[in-house]
Amino acid sequence: MNTLDFVLDITLSVGRPTIVLDSGYTAMIDTGASVPVWTDEPDILVKTYKGVREKENCGCKWFGGKTHGDLYRIPCFKLGNIEYPQFPVLVIQNSEFPTTFIIPALAFAKLRVEFDFQGKNMTVLFPPGETSIRHLLAHVDDKNLITAQMPQI
Repeated sequence: MNTLDFVLDITLSVGRPTIVLDSGYTAMIDTGASVPVWTDEPDILVKTYKGVREKENCGCKWFGGKTHGDLYRIPCFKLGNIEYPQFPVLVIQNSEFPTTFIIPALAFAKLRVEFDFQGKNMTVLFPPGETSIRHLLAHVDDKNLITAQMPQI
Protein backbone atom coordinates (compact mmCIF):
# COMPACT_ATOMS: atom_id res chain seq x y z
CA MET A 1 0.00 0.00 0.00
CA ASN A 2 1.02 3.57 -0.75
CA THR A 3 1.53 5.73 2.37
CA LEU A 4 -1.51 7.83 1.34
CA ASP A 5 -3.84 4.82 1.00
CA PHE A 6 -6.45 4.46 3.74
CA VAL A 7 -9.39 2.34 4.87
CA LEU A 8 -12.71 3.60 6.27
CA ASP A 9 -15.40 1.56 7.98
CA ILE A 10 -18.77 1.60 6.23
CA THR A 11 -22.33 0.70 7.15
CA LEU A 12 -25.08 -0.20 4.73
CA SER A 13 -28.02 0.84 6.90
CA VAL A 14 -29.37 3.27 4.28
CA GLY A 15 -28.83 0.98 1.29
CA ARG A 16 -25.66 2.76 0.13
CA PRO A 17 -22.16 2.85 1.62
CA THR A 18 -22.16 5.25 4.56
CA ILE A 19 -19.16 6.39 6.58
CA VAL A 20 -18.80 8.20 9.89
CA LEU A 21 -16.66 11.32 9.52
CA ASP A 22 -14.14 12.49 12.14
CA SER A 23 -16.73 15.06 13.24
CA GLY A 24 -19.17 12.23 14.07
CA TYR A 25 -21.57 13.12 11.24
CA THR A 26 -22.49 10.49 8.65
CA ALA A 27 -21.83 10.66 4.92
CA MET A 28 -23.32 8.56 2.14
CA ILE A 29 -21.07 7.85 -0.82
CA ASP A 30 -23.37 8.28 -3.82
CA THR A 31 -22.46 7.43 -7.42
CA GLY A 32 -25.44 9.42 -8.70
CA ALA A 33 -24.86 12.64 -6.78
CA SER A 34 -23.86 15.66 -8.86
CA VAL A 35 -22.54 17.78 -5.98
CA PRO A 36 -21.81 17.31 -2.24
CA VAL A 37 -24.92 17.93 -0.13
CA TRP A 38 -25.40 18.81 3.55
CA THR A 39 -28.86 17.88 4.84
CA ASP A 40 -28.76 19.46 8.31
CA GLU A 41 -28.92 23.03 9.62
CA PRO A 42 -26.45 25.42 7.96
CA ASP A 43 -25.35 26.72 11.39
CA ILE A 44 -23.95 23.25 12.17
CA LEU A 45 -21.98 23.24 8.90
CA VAL A 46 -20.62 26.70 9.74
CA LYS A 47 -19.67 25.75 13.30
CA THR A 48 -18.26 22.28 12.57
CA TYR A 49 -16.57 22.84 9.21
CA LYS A 50 -16.26 26.65 9.06
CA GLY A 51 -18.53 26.65 6.00
CA VAL A 52 -19.13 29.99 4.30
CA ARG A 53 -22.23 30.72 2.23
CA GLU A 54 -21.29 31.66 -1.32
CA LYS A 55 -24.60 31.77 -3.23
CA GLU A 56 -28.27 31.52 -2.28
CA ASN A 57 -31.05 29.49 -3.89
CA CYS A 58 -29.06 27.15 -6.12
CA GLY A 59 -30.38 23.87 -7.48
CA CYS A 60 -29.02 20.45 -8.33
CA LYS A 61 -30.30 17.12 -9.59
CA TRP A 62 -31.70 15.12 -6.69
CA PHE A 63 -32.81 11.47 -6.80
CA GLY A 64 -34.61 11.73 -10.14
CA GLY A 65 -35.71 15.34 -9.64
CA LYS A 66 -34.25 18.62 -8.43
CA THR A 67 -33.71 20.28 -5.08
CA HIS A 68 -32.68 23.77 -4.02
CA GLY A 69 -30.51 25.23 -1.30
CA ASP A 70 -27.59 27.52 -0.66
CA LEU A 71 -24.06 26.85 -1.91
CA TYR A 72 -21.43 26.87 0.84
CA ARG A 73 -17.66 26.35 0.77
CA ILE A 74 -15.74 24.46 3.43
CA PRO A 75 -12.19 25.90 3.54
CA CYS A 76 -10.59 22.47 4.00
CA PHE A 77 -12.71 19.31 4.14
CA LYS A 78 -10.83 16.18 5.24
CA LEU A 79 -11.82 12.62 4.44
CA GLY A 80 -9.29 10.01 5.51
CA ASN A 81 -5.98 11.19 4.05
CA ILE A 82 -7.66 13.40 1.46
CA GLU A 83 -7.91 17.18 1.78
CA TYR A 84 -10.36 19.14 -0.36
CA PRO A 85 -9.62 22.89 -0.35
CA GLN A 86 -12.68 25.10 -0.90
CA PHE A 87 -14.99 22.06 -0.86
CA PRO A 88 -18.40 23.00 -2.37
CA VAL A 89 -21.53 21.89 -0.50
CA LEU A 90 -25.21 22.48 -1.27
CA VAL A 91 -27.14 22.93 1.99
CA ILE A 92 -30.74 21.69 1.63
CA GLN A 93 -31.95 21.10 5.25
CA ASN A 94 -33.79 17.82 4.79
CA SER A 95 -34.32 16.34 8.26
CA GLU A 96 -35.88 13.21 6.76
CA PHE A 97 -32.69 12.23 4.93
CA PRO A 98 -30.85 9.43 6.78
CA THR A 99 -27.32 10.93 6.56
CA THR A 100 -25.95 14.42 7.15
CA PHE A 101 -23.65 14.49 4.12
CA ILE A 102 -23.90 13.12 0.61
CA ILE A 103 -20.51 12.84 -1.04
CA PRO A 104 -20.49 12.19 -4.78
CA ALA A 105 -18.27 9.37 -6.01
CA LEU A 106 -16.75 12.06 -8.25
CA ALA A 107 -14.85 13.25 -5.15
CA PHE A 108 -12.65 10.15 -5.60
CA ALA A 109 -11.91 10.74 -9.30
CA LYS A 110 -8.54 9.33 -10.42
CA LEU A 111 -8.31 7.25 -7.25
CA ARG A 112 -9.09 3.57 -6.86
CA VAL A 113 -11.90 2.87 -4.42
CA GLU A 114 -12.76 -0.65 -3.31
CA PHE A 115 -15.87 -1.50 -1.30
CA ASP A 116 -15.80 -4.66 0.79
CA PHE A 117 -19.44 -5.04 1.76
CA GLN A 118 -18.83 -8.28 3.65
CA GLY A 119 -15.93 -6.77 5.59
CA LYS A 120 -17.80 -3.44 5.91
CA ASN A 121 -15.00 -1.18 4.76
CA MET A 122 -13.94 1.07 1.92
CA THR A 123 -10.31 1.25 0.77
CA VAL A 124 -9.02 4.31 -1.07
CA LEU A 125 -5.85 3.72 -3.09
CA PHE A 126 -3.69 6.43 -4.65
CA PRO A 127 -2.14 5.58 -8.04
CA PRO A 128 1.45 6.78 -8.62
CA GLY A 129 1.57 10.54 -9.14
CA GLU A 130 -1.72 11.31 -7.37
CA THR A 131 -1.66 13.49 -4.25
CA SER A 132 -3.84 13.78 -1.18
CA ILE A 133 -4.91 17.30 -2.18
CA ARG A 134 -8.03 16.96 -4.37
CA HIS A 135 -9.91 19.83 -5.99
CA LEU A 136 -13.64 19.40 -6.47
CA LEU A 137 -14.92 22.31 -8.53
CA ALA A 138 -18.51 23.58 -8.54
CA HIS A 139 -20.04 25.54 -11.35
CA VAL A 140 -23.32 27.46 -11.09
CA ASP A 141 -24.90 27.96 -14.53
CA ASP A 142 -27.21 30.76 -15.69
CA LYS A 143 -30.23 28.80 -14.37
CA ASN A 144 -28.62 28.64 -10.90
CA LEU A 145 -28.02 24.87 -11.21
CA ILE A 146 -24.84 23.49 -9.65
CA THR A 147 -22.63 20.85 -11.20
CA ALA A 148 -19.35 19.58 -9.80
CA GLN A 149 -16.27 18.31 -11.56
CA MET A 150 -12.66 17.40 -10.89
CA PRO A 151 -10.14 19.48 -12.86
CA GLN A 152 -8.50 17.77 -15.82
CA ILE A 153 -4.77 17.22 -15.44
